[in-house]
Amino acid sequence: MRSEASGGGTASGGGLVCALALALITLLPTAAHAGRCHRAGVALRAPIGLNLDPADFGAAMSPCVQSVFALGVRGALGIGSPAFYGIIGGEGTVTVGVVPADNWQITASWTAVQFSFVQNVSVVVAQPSIGAMTLAVQRVAFHTDRWQLTPYVRGLLPTASNWHFAVPWGVEGGVSLLWAPDPRVSLFAHVALPVSNVSIDQRRQLTFTPRIGVDAAFFLSNWLEPSIGIEARFTTDTDGALQYIAPRAALRVHFGGGVTLQLAGMLPLAGIERTNARVALTFGSAW
Repeated sequence: MRSEASGGGTASGGGLVCALALALITLLPTAAHAGRCHRAGVALRAPIGLNLDPADFGAAMSPCVQSVFALGVRGALGIGSPAFYGIIGGEGTVTVGVVPADNWQITASWTAVQFSFVQNVSVVVAQPSIGAMTLAVQRVAFHTDRWQLTPYVRGLLPTASNWHFAVPWGVEGGVSLLWAPDPRVSLFAHVALPVSNVSIDQRRQLTFTPRIGVDAAFFLSNWLEPSIGIEARFTTDTDGALQYIAPRAALRVHFGGGVTLQLAGMLPLAGIERTNARVALTFGSAW
């Protein structure tokens, strides 16, 4: 929810990571079938995958390639009582992932509708709009019996209708890691370096927001899987380098056949981020 500014030079690290991720995707030899990701009768292992960016831009991707169809609703809250300031945001999302070849996945995520309510001392604004879309390509690059490493490249497309005089877009390179030390335990780590740009006439505003996160999921039964995690996000904003450190948690209910319902939430702490909380409810199937 926070608007950020940065110079073009600060985005060079993000561009380098995107290039390295693309090289890993295209040049490394094909890995064998990723059996460590599969569990009988339930969805593949996956991280919490919740953050503050639109259409999953910058969010942790699962190291396990899979076909996916999911519908979600998300909300965010930011309150600053001394200035009578508040923001409430809501989104409806659609995510589709396909596996065109062994160890490859292409994923599209679209914020089909979004709603924001903004209030301060003198202004009250309520606005529905169409949101952003992302397109990602990932490929399994390395695995053992318990480990799997999957780099990816993701683009943020300028489909949001609430930008009237600007064109926002972005590109992100990242990598996701799975460690499965036990059939009922999944440990995830991810690093992402998104670079976003807003073009207004001949001017460009680049934003570089690297982040790193870890999640742990515990398969308690054939239908219940809680997860906990934490993410640190950094920025080139002049107000400070740390945007937030956010603990997060999720509860995933498995209905069998890869169908799941997940309730997730995160609380951005420390840093300069003004969002107080983010929640998401997702229903979908992965196979």
